Amino acid sequence: MLSSLRNTLPKFATSFRQRTVVQAFGIDQRSAHFKSLVMLALALALFGLSYIYGLNRGMDRMFAGPLDTRAQQIASAISDVAYNLDLRYAVHGKILTALTKGGLSDVPDNIRPLGLTYPDYLFDTKFWNNLLNAVTHLEGINGSPRLSDGTLTFIGWEDLGLVDFFKLSFRLFGYNIQGFFKTYFLLLGLGIVCFFCAFWSRPGILVTGNFILLGLFLSICQLYDIDSVVNGRFFATLAILPTFHLTILTWAPPRLTVAGAVLAAVQVLLLAFVITMRSSAAWGVLLLGASIVIMLIWQAKVFWSRQPLKIFVQKSITWPVVIVAVGLVGFNIYQNNKIHPGYFALDETLPRHLFWHSLAFGLGYFPGIDARVPELQGARGDSLPTYLGNAYLKNSMGFEPPSLSAYYASNFFPSLGRPRTYERVVQAAYLDFVRRHPFEFLHFTFITKPQMLLTALFDSFGRVIGKSGKYFVLSSLLLLVAVWFVRPTPIDKDDLNFGSMVLGGMAIATSLPSLVAYPANLGDTFAVWVALIAALLLMTAWNSWPLLRYIRQSIIMARHRSP
Repeated sequence: MLSSLRNTLPKFATSFRQRTVVQAFGIDQRSAHFKSLVMLALALALFGLSYIYGLNRGMDRMFAGPLDTRAQQIASAISDVAYNLDLRYAVHGKILTALTKGGLSDVPDNIRPLGLTYPDYLFDTKFWNNLLNAVTHLEGINGSPRLSDGTLTFIGWEDLGLVDFFKLSFRLFGYNIQGFFKTYFLLLGLGIVCFFCAFWSRPGILVTGNFILLGLFLSICQLYDIDSVVNGRFFATLAILPTFHLTILTWAPPRLTVAGAVLAAVQVLLLAFVITMRSSAAWGVLLLGASIVIMLIWQAKVFWSRQPLKIFVQKSITWPVVIVAVGLVGFNIYQNNKIHPGYFALDETLPRHLFWHSLAFGLGYFPGIDARVPELQGARGDSLPTYLGNAYLKNSMGFEPPSLSAYYASNFFPSLGRPRTYERVVQAAYLDFVRRHPFEFLHFTFITKPQMLLTALFDSFGRVIGKSGKYFVLSSLLLLVAVWFVRPTPIDKDDLNFGSMVLGGMAIATSLPSLVAYPANLGDTFAVWVALIAALLLMTAWNSWPLLRYIRQSIIMARHRSP
């Protein structure tokens, strides 16, 4: 009886699944249209889960730091949106002062008089919304702020694109912090819509896209209690789906259509915008650039000696390559033209995140760093690059600043410092350290850091299981049920294999910031690796299913033959 039941249940399940599909939709289960509908339903479910989880965690009601930096960016956004000053990413000093003195600050002297305590006030939604609305009604905000009287200042050492993010939020949802949370998911939803519209007829690619959404959801689940999706460090996750979309087009260009070109252009602009918000998201540009170069080399190898130059150009410079190149370069030119000239003219300003500082920060994990550079005095974190730079100045030319940061301070703008000088010195100190310890540095970069990255990824997964285990189970069940309804064709399997290969390239690209600098803030890296692992598991299952079915039938036949 048990043997009969084992043989009957799989047949009943298959029959039930087929009857359900036909009765509910009137289409065959192998139809690409049906499979795409299933994938769309799964995408909506994962997107909804991500949004609901964020609401349940209070991510829409908290203000993610660093608060002093966010005060500068929000002051710039309010200067333009509320007062129509068009300061081009510069900041009105009175608005900034009102924000920092009003509590948008990490400095104890700013929050202590207000009776605020960390981290409780991060979740005081009413307080934040009242502060945002209050600074939109200040008196004495004129249209001609100047450096000479302190009414004009600049954002210090940070990516300027977050100003546009806050401006978009204020215009769409008003002056409240809940709008930041909604704007993040609005941008994520835009990428999802473009992706599904572009690949609607290719369910195998849509399956892989849903693995990315699963990874994004779990990446949100692994955030700490005082963190949120609107933390600037997490914005690189918004670059994953556009990069996946554009890489697929670059590696295997489909036939050009107006809709396909428009959707690709939107994804390029979204990727470029995300990079202005978080420069570490430039891994997407690196992947696309490397893909284009590899395609050119491959086409040159195949066609150069056998085909006319015209054919080589047609095969190499495809329409996705043109859209990616023109879109990224055009957006960069447009962005630079919008930036206040003060960001380029002064040594006290820098219109981007510090690069060499981040690389030097990573040396804090270098084995025996204190013995190699005794002048560090055990410094770690953001202090280490400063000590490293001063040690280089002292050892290389005998110059010793009178105080730790004296060489990087600005007499004209003490609040801004001199980031360009700082970056030059830290760059020289970092490269000098690499030259003096080449083999140890190679081991550190290609052995130690990958081990650290792997540990950090496991820790992230541990936080998902420990804090959000039921959400992990629910999302996994949704994925399994959706895939169960999809009967893959050979084309679907090929697309899944291709999508998995693209995810493999993205996994390498997202890991580069951790290998170049240090493993931290792994939202995008964790999401891509989760998606890759899930895709590989399904790829194995789909490709091995005929073999498993053959093995099962062989076992059944052997049982019948046995006496």
